Amino acid sequence: MNNELERNDNAGLDSLVEQISNVQDVLQGVAAHAINLSLTARNWLIGYYIVEYEQNGEDRAQYGANLLNTLSKRLNRSGMEPRRLREYRQFYLFYSFLGAEIVKYLRNNATFSLLADSNQKWRSPTAILQTIENEGNGILRLPTAKLEEWQT
Repeated sequence: MNNELERNDNAGLDSLVEQISNVQDVLQGVAAHAINLSLTARNWLIGYYIVEYEQNGEDRAQYGANLLNTLSKRLNRSGMEPRRLREYRQFYLFYSFLGAEIVKYLRNNATFSLLADSNQKWRSPTAILQTIENEGNGILRLPTAKLEEWQT
């Protein structure tokens, strides 16, 4: 009889282990995907703002080639070194067509309201979206650029 109880306990424990493992695996994947979406949006927006500043900034002539060095020093944050800022700019230039999807992602999250309500000189994601929508067919729209197809 003790052997039968042990088998039932082991079966129950095996089921518990399987359920917890499934929850861990699925939700860890969901969390990784959410983090990747947020980082992609962040990188794109930072690159966008750098490019916009370079093209329209008042102090552009003063900073010239030192813009990213100066910006890095003024930001004084981890992950905002000149090399990283250069990568964000390159990311935006290469994936500029993701604008509508980035703004859609931000709109579907609380993040958008935080960014859109900030009182800043540079354009909010709302203004970015308006520009993207106004450009219409001028923006390359690849099927792989859809938000649902972003990969982790």
